[in-house]
Amino acid sequence: MPTFDYRRKLSLREQLPALGAGVGAGVAIGVSVFYLARLMMQRTPLRGTPAAHPAGVARPGEASPFPSAPVLPPAGPR
Repeated sequence: MPTFDYRRKLSLREQLPALGAGVGAGVAIGVSVFYLARLMMQRTPLRGTPAAHPAGVARPGEASPFPSAPVLPPAGPR
Protein backbone atom coordinates (compact mmCIF):
# COMPACT_ATOMS: atom_id res chain seq x y z
CA MET A 1 0.00 0.00 0.00
CA PRO A 2 1.80 3.18 -1.14
CA THR A 3 1.98 6.23 1.06
CA PHE A 4 2.26 9.79 -0.14
CA ASP A 5 4.09 12.48 1.77
CA TYR A 6 4.06 16.18 1.21
CA ARG A 7 7.36 17.83 2.12
CA ARG A 8 7.14 21.45 3.13
CA LYS A 9 9.92 23.99 3.45
CA LEU A 10 11.08 24.29 7.08
CA SER A 11 11.81 27.59 8.74
CA LEU A 12 15.17 28.18 10.42
CA ARG A 13 13.55 27.80 13.84
CA GLU A 14 12.21 24.36 12.88
CA GLN A 15 15.64 23.30 11.60
CA LEU A 16 17.54 24.25 14.78
CA PRO A 17 17.08 20.88 16.59
CA ALA A 18 18.49 18.98 13.60
CA LEU A 19 21.32 21.48 13.24
CA GLY A 20 22.12 21.22 16.96
CA ALA A 21 22.17 17.44 16.81
CA GLY A 22 24.55 17.52 13.84
CA VAL A 23 26.91 20.00 15.50
CA GLY A 24 26.77 18.08 18.78
CA ALA A 25 27.61 14.80 17.06
CA GLY A 26 30.48 16.46 15.18
CA VAL A 27 31.91 17.96 18.38
CA ALA A 28 31.55 14.65 20.25
CA ILE A 29 33.35 12.75 17.48
CA GLY A 30 36.06 15.42 17.22
CA VAL A 31 36.69 15.42 20.97
CA SER A 32 36.81 11.61 21.00
CA VAL A 33 39.33 11.48 18.15
CA PHE A 34 41.45 14.18 19.82
CA TYR A 35 41.41 12.28 23.13
CA LEU A 36 42.40 8.98 21.51
CA ALA A 37 45.20 10.61 19.50
CA ARG A 38 46.47 12.32 22.65
CA LEU A 39 46.44 9.01 24.54
CA MET A 40 48.42 7.30 21.80
CA MET A 41 51.02 10.09 21.71
CA GLN A 42 51.44 10.04 25.52
CA ARG A 43 52.30 6.35 25.63
CA THR A 44 55.87 5.67 26.70
CA PRO A 45 57.46 2.66 25.02
CA LEU A 46 58.75 0.12 27.53
CA ARG A 47 61.49 -1.12 25.23
CA GLY A 48 63.48 0.45 22.42
CA THR A 49 62.14 0.22 18.91
CA PRO A 50 63.41 -2.70 16.81
CA ALA A 51 65.11 -0.35 14.34
CA ALA A 52 67.01 1.49 17.10
CA HIS A 53 67.99 -1.62 19.05
CA PRO A 54 67.75 -4.89 17.12
CA ALA A 55 67.25 -8.05 19.16
CA GLY A 56 70.45 -9.92 19.91
CA VAL A 57 72.75 -6.91 19.49
CA ALA A 58 74.13 -5.31 22.64
CA ARG A 59 74.46 -1.59 22.99
CA PRO A 60 78.07 -0.42 23.09
CA GLY A 61 79.67 -1.34 26.45
CA GLU A 62 76.76 -3.52 27.64
CA ALA A 63 76.58 -7.26 27.96
CA SER A 64 74.04 -8.84 25.65
CA PRO A 65 71.02 -10.65 27.09
CA PHE A 66 71.81 -13.35 24.56
CA PRO A 67 74.86 -15.52 25.33
CA SER A 68 75.97 -15.88 21.70
CA ALA A 69 75.84 -12.17 20.82
CA PRO A 70 79.12 -10.24 20.83
CA VAL A 71 79.77 -7.40 23.28
CA LEU A 72 80.54 -4.25 21.34
CA PRO A 73 83.31 -1.90 22.52
CA PRO A 74 82.21 1.52 23.82
CA ALA A 75 81.96 4.19 21.17
CA GLY A 76 84.35 7.11 21.36
CA PRO A 77 87.39 8.71 19.79
CA ARG A 78 90.27 6.40 18.95
